[in-house]
Amino acid sequence: MRTAQHLRTVIAFAAAVTLAMTVAACGGDDAGSTSSSGGDTTAAGSDGGDSASAASPETASSVTGEVAWWGWTPDKDVGDNYIKEFNKVYPNIKVTFKNFENTQYKPSLRAALAAGEGPDVWNVAPGGDTGGVVLYADYVEDLTQLATNWLGPDYATKWTPGFSSNLTLDGKLTGAPLGGVAAGFLWINQTLFDQYGLKAPTTLQEWVDVCKTFNDAGIICYGLGSGGGQTFASELLRVVLNSIDPDFFLQACQGQREWNEPIMVEAIGIMRQMQADGIIEKDTVGKIHYPDSNNDFMSQRAAMNSMGTWYAQYSRKSSAIASMEAAGVSNPEPFVMVPVMFPNLAGNDWTPQLFAEVDYGLAVNKDSKNKEAAEIFVAWLTMTEEGSRTVMNALDLTPSLVGVEADWEQVDLVDNAVQKPAIQELFGEVEKIAQVESRQKLQTAETLQALVVGVEQILGTTVDAQAIADQIQTDSTVSPLQP
Repeated sequence: MRTAQHLRTVIAFAAAVTLAMTVAACGGDDAGSTSSSGGDTTAAGSDGGDSASAASPETASSVTGEVAWWGWTPDKDVGDNYIKEFNKVYPNIKVTFKNFENTQYKPSLRAALAAGEGPDVWNVAPGGDTGGVVLYADYVEDLTQLATNWLGPDYATKWTPGFSSNLTLDGKLTGAPLGGVAAGFLWINQTLFDQYGLKAPTTLQEWVDVCKTFNDAGIICYGLGSGGGQTFASELLRVVLNSIDPDFFLQACQGQREWNEPIMVEAIGIMRQMQADGIIEKDTVGKIHYPDSNNDFMSQRAAMNSMGTWYAQYSRKSSAIASMEAAGVSNPEPFVMVPVMFPNLAGNDWTPQLFAEVDYGLAVNKDSKNKEAAEIFVAWLTMTEEGSRTVMNALDLTPSLVGVEADWEQVDLVDNAVQKPAIQELFGEVEKIAQVESRQKLQTAETLQALVVGVEQILGTTVDAQAIADQIQTDSTVSPLQP
């Protein structure tokens, strides 16, 4: 395997190069989905309820009430643990968390809000068609004053750079950032790699050799579900493009480059060769990343997966066992999983890049009958060290509040010596790039869809590469946002 030091060196180099880029991240999941400010703001917005009366830490202990919280994430047991820890500090506020499937979240929430029966707190994301801030902006409380009360007028500097601006719409802080997410790297089953005497590949040929060993043993080498319209496989295309030219993807999102340039044709060729060489499964389009590829990895039928930072939670014994059981494993013995960077896919001077952003924030219903209690719950989770550490201990998100780390003595990793340094370094680097190399926020919905369909054609058909590239160019749209 790559050592933690090797992972640290590679990611740190990637972050340094990314920060030096003159091109910032490109467009939102929804066309025009966010008209957020160019940087973090401390100016109070004028919409979204009476923000001047926001809850403060000085009076919070005397507040009582019941709070309904809706989200598509975290897992129910993680959310319930957040509430349990919150109640140790504020026992008189009862919080109930309702977890939805991604596809059910938007219709359920919008219907409830329109009927005046929405929850007191709900999840919002920078963009996308599930939790994008623009979808619910008319119903949210401006949390600027709440953040000022708990963190001070410079509250934006207390969070990871870019996190609050990613959730700011027309000057309104629509949600308080709970934590970040990043992708563009691999998770490997270190237990399987050790069993077969293998190391994480650093070149494409090494990856081919590793996959031959696993495939010969009846183990899926790299679990990648490309069907079902999910975006995970399109992130592999982004990695391949970045391996050829680290500037291209962002420039294409902004309309500065064309998606059907020769670089796209080259990337398509690399992905098809990866499939021919046994790295990517032949029936990848017949699988959905969630749940199929997730279950393959958690049941140890697959040795590698390209999930993001959210997968770190399964480094914990308890979460690993629960996920393995959900994947159909009886009496599971948790395995050691660690993050590694993608191998050099283009054979040039490889500079791997992570792409990151705030994962989601917590919004408060401006018409909530328990607004003060709701604000205290949101503030404790997102604006206090104790609450942020509780979030970090789940290893579900990268840090939102700057300087807060997990309480590693309380985190039950499968193998502390192997996993802790790798995860620490990964999370630390995400903090540095979240405002520069956006994961999805700055892609338009049309561009996301064009890339998803393009990948299905790349890996599931023999359609000419140039024709696929031309179609991506035709179907995509330019981001309305500026760097």
